[in-house]
Amino acid sequence: MSPKHLKESSVNEISPSAVRRSVSCRRAEEKDEAGSPIDLLLQENWTSRKEVIAIRQEVEWLRAKILGISPRELEELTAALLRALGYSTWVSPLGGDRGIDVLATPDALGLRDPRIKVQVKHRPNRRMPAPEIRELIGALRPGDRGLCVSTGGFSREARYEAERSDIPIRLVDLDELTLLILRHYDGFDSTGVAILPLQKIYWPVG
Repeated sequence: MSPKHLKESSVNEISPSAVRRSVSCRRAEEKDEAGSPIDLLLQENWTSRKEVIAIRQEVEWLRAKILGISPRELEELTAALLRALGYSTWVSPLGGDRGIDVLATPDALGLRDPRIKVQVKHRPNRRMPAPEIRELIGALRPGDRGLCVSTGGFSREARYEAERSDIPIRLVDLDELTLLILRHYDGFDSTGVAILPLQKIYWPVG
């Protein structure tokens, strides 16, 4: 990942798959109480403290990289993550998207349910407010699912609106987005890798 951590030694690889084994994504409201993904990593039963320190550094670095990309790149990055999860995606053209930045479906034609309608907000210093959740809810139809990605997190009222929606809505903040990328980066295509180029990390035994 970061230049100072790009050494390759012969053995124990710290990769997205390693993080996948040790970190599970939590619901956003649970994360508020439990702390950051880095705190969770430190609570895991790692055999090497060096591994924990290395992962901590890489997660922090990745968070900073995500914060440094443009709003449009965040939309493309979200689409790349959904493709890594097995969906076909369409990114809305700039302007006039009616609150839907990305559309994801299980099939290449966009005809099968569930259709995931995604709203992406790249405002690190501002939580997504309830009206923007209601805007997404208004765009959802039977068979749809909603996904909100917000690098600034979500207000309490926004969480309430999502929880009471008749159509399921998933809220993903910066911490969870970071974990999801780490867990599924092996499946990223060239578009996702170009936006967020990462390398696997190797840590010497002992």
